[in-house]
Amino acid sequence: MNPRAKYIVEHYLETEPETRNCDKLLTLRVMQHYLNDNKGKDYIQIKMKDFGCIPAFETIKRIRALFQNVDKKYLPTDPDVRTRRGIAEEAWREYCLQWQNKF
Repeated sequence: MNPRAKYIVEHYLETEPETRNCDKLLTLRVMQHYLNDNKGKDYIQIKMKDFGCIPAFETIKRIRALFQNVDKKYLPTDPDVRTRRGIAEEAWREYCLQWQNKF
């Protein structure tokens, strides 16, 4: 697994909770990061020469799934997304308690 991609995915999962619910938004943020295009746009333009440096959508999704399903970190905030992804309520409660104890 690409350590840089893992670091960037974790950064967005941690700092932008809405990316925990939407792989498309997470992919957009990662692509913007790789292309140094963080102007808050809802779209990006990719030059063919830059296309190879961007991690695949599937890679970004797998990294997000590892954090959420294995590490139980950065769980989705939307109950419908948690249900669709099969994240149990018990795991969600444990996650919330962990964060509550950090503050």
